[in-house]
This record gives sequence, structure tokens and C-alpha cells, in this order.
Amino acid sequence: MRNLVWVGMVLVSLLSGCSAESEIRKKVDFACRHVSLQSPTLIGLPEGAKAEQVLRKEDLQFLQDKERSDDAGFAAAMKVALLPAMRAIAEARAVVTTCEMTGLTQTEGRATVTVKETTPKPPAENLAGSLERLGEISKLDTHAARVAKAKEWFAQSTDKVVIEHSVTVLKTESGWRVDLQLPEKAKEVADRKSREAMVEKLLKGAFEVLQDCDLARARARVDEAEKLMPGAPALATARETIEERATGCIGGKWYRTSKKDPMTDDMNVTVILSSENELAGSYKSSKAALVGRCVETRLELYISTDLHLDDTFQVGVEGRYRFGTVKAERIVFTRSTDGNAAFFRNTGVWLTTLGAKKDEVLAVELPVYGKLAAVAQFNLAGADKAIAELISACGR
Repeated sequence: MRNLVWVGMVLVSLLSGCSAESEIRKKVDFACRHVSLQSPTLIGLPEGAKAEQVLRKEDLQFLQDKERSDDAGFAAAMKVALLPAMRAIAEARAVVTTCEMTGLTQTEGRATVTVKETTPKPPAENLAGSLERLGEISKLDTHAARVAKAKEWFAQSTDKVVIEHSVTVLKTESGWRVDLQLPEKAKEVADRKSREAMVEKLLKGAFEVLQDCDLARARARVDEAEKLMPGAPALATARETIEERATGCIGGKWYRTSKKDPMTDDMNVTVILSSENELAGSYKSSKAALVGRCVETRLELYISTDLHLDDTFQVGVEGRYRFGTVKAERIVFTRSTDGNAAFFRNTGVWLTTLGAKKDEVLAVELPVYGKLAAVAQFNLAGADKAIAELISACGR
């Protein structure tokens, strides 16, 4: 008698296991063909089908919310116009798609199914071609005719799309349900995009302070970005850029570049100092730059801007300057041919003066064509080193 009871229990267990596996396979097949494991949507559900009997409630809610969010504006009007064709294509796709379950592992309350999805690949079309085809299908009078037309489209396929999926199925109080993890994946994507935006902002900030040779702050911002997205390729590039820039930082916010002259083989050296403030332009604000350079043993010193500077005929660019709180004095520059730069006259005297004023702030007022004058302020810290390198490069 005991043996009969034991055998009965074994049979019930086996039958239960077979029943569960059968239910799992059926629901995965349905989700694969009618919902799509690659791009899940409810648009392809057969008439009368109840998605809540197949999908986890969180995934179903996500798809329903997504459909509602799409029902607005031009996208909604387009969707309404093309909905009959989209439904027909989804139904035709379900017919021509095969979903072969190549593996199934089951534990208590959970199953993992490996699915090989094979779908005919319709002829490649651009967006205009796809919309035209959808329009053609939409014009047909009946759903059956639209489905038949969609099947003809798939029949033109000379290739197939094969995708391997790993699908999780969970045991619930109402039976087995396919777990697509849609809200969780959407959150992951949103979180990643948020981190990417933060990283982009931090790297932009790093490059901004790097222009002033503020290496410590630049490195700190890259380190902060690393915490958000460890190992991101952009971070390695940013670190390389910082270290390359570091070789040209010669003191304060001064930056030095050098390049061999192709005609004389001399080293043309340039030292650059960005202004502390931005100057308001017609379309955007930007910093000015105090630039000293040695080109073919000729020394030049000028202020570069994105503004069109005013020039008094036969006089030059008339402005004012002051060091710190000392009374402002008049100065006349020579304007560049493009009108955006003001060249100092008496270059040697000015270079000596700047080198001696390494602890000061230089304010320069420049006349702007058709606008109020602009004032650029330069922190001269490190000017002694920058000017010394410049003069040395010119053999002075």
C-alpha cells in the first residue's frame, strides 16, 4: 500500500512538472511571436488574447503606459493612420516567425528558457519607402487583406534574422508569467543616460579649467566622472589630454606652445593667458587671450578677442589699461587685419613690464565697433616665467 502511495506521489509530481514545462513553453512562444522579445509591444496581440495571462504585471503595465504616452501630438496622428497596417504586419510576423526553445532550466518558482527566434527579413527600405509600404497596406479594406499583403512583403525575403534570447519565466499565484524586465531595463537606461550627461558635464568643466592650466581641478573633475562611469573610454582620453596640457603649463594660468618653423628651423614659441572674465559678443560671450609670441626671432604681444574692435583712422585702437588699483592710463594698439586683435606697440617695454607685474591683475579696456567698450582682466601670476621663456626663445 505504501508503495502505491509513493508511486502515486511520484506520478503526480512528474505530471505537474510536465504541465509546468508545457505552460512555460507555450507562454514563451506566445510572447516571442506576438509580443516580440526584441522590441516588445502590445500591438500584435491576436483579438481576444489576454496579455495578463502571459506577461508579468509590471511588464504589461509598462507597455500599456508606453502606448498611452505615444498617444499625443503628431506621433499619435501618425499612429492612428498607420495602426491598421502595423497590426497586420505584426500578425503576419507572428505567423512567419519561429521561436525554437533550445534550452529550459527550472527551479522552484523560476524558469530560464533559451529561445532561437527566426524571422524572414523583408527587403531593406529607407524611411520613406517603409512609410509608403505602410500606406499601401493601410488602404486595403479588410484586416484579412492587409495581413495577406504583409505576408507577401515577408515572402519577398531572401534572408532571415536570427536572434538568441534568454527569457525568464516566474511562477505567480495566477500561473507562470514571462518576465521581460521592461521597467527595470528602462530605469537602467534612464540612469545610464543621466550618468552620461553628468560625465559629459564634468569633462566639459574639466576642459574649461584646463584652459587656465588649473590641473588640480581638471583632474578632480575627471576623478568624479570616473566614479559615475568607471572605465568609460572618454575618461582615458580626458586624462591623456590633461597630461599633454600639463607639459605646456609654465606658471599661473600661462600656457606655452612651440613649433618648429618650416622655413628657418627656429622654434616659434607662443605663451597664452586667458582672461578672468568673458566679453559679451553679438551671439555669445567668450574669453579674451593675452598672447605673446616669438616668430622667426620677432617678438609680438597682443590681445585676441571674438569681438570686432573699433579703430580710429590714422591713430589705432584707443583704449585704457591699469594694473591693480593704479589709475588707468591711455593706450593705443594696432588692430589686426581681421579686426579681432589689438597688438601692443613697444613690445619689448611691455614684455618687461608684464614680467615685473607678476603679482598684479591687468585690466584692459578695448573699444568695440557699434557697442560699449569691453574690459578684459588678466591675472598675471606666472608672467615672469612666461615672458622669460618667450624672450629666451627669441635669443634676446
